[in-house]
Amino acid sequence: MKTLTDIIEKIYPVVNVAGVTTTLNGGVVYRYSKPDNSQEQDVVILGLPITNNEDPVTQSATIIINCFAQNHANGMSDDVKITATIDAVITALEAYSNATTAYFEFVIQNQSIYKDVDNVTMSYGSMRIRCTIEN
Repeated sequence: MKTLTDIIEKIYPVVNVAGVTTTLNGGVVYRYSKPDNSQEQDVVILGLPITNNEDPVTQSATIIINCFAQNHANGMSDDVKITATIDAVITALEAYSNATTAYFEFVIQNQSIYKDVDNVTMSYGSMRIRCTIEN
């Protein structure tokens, strides 16, 4: 049986690649959360509870990947920076899916941009990704 940590540890090196990190302008790819009051363009990988069904072959989980960027001076989200990072993350996930023989499927369920309620100077693009992994 896999744990949520197993899945996040599987996704982390897929996302923490030059194609993504070069879009971050000094930011970092984090697991679970980012430092409080970070003003950097960060990526955070976290997850919702993993299934523990009776299927002995696969398990499913929903992973959230949040791509943060500082707002413009007028308080509006910097959609260009957020979208560039999201596109880089999607490219990294697709490249991994096309190159691997391991059974680890990603399906992007939805994506949207939100203001960060914990840090009003930041906004983030959030992707909800359904993952299926072989036990």
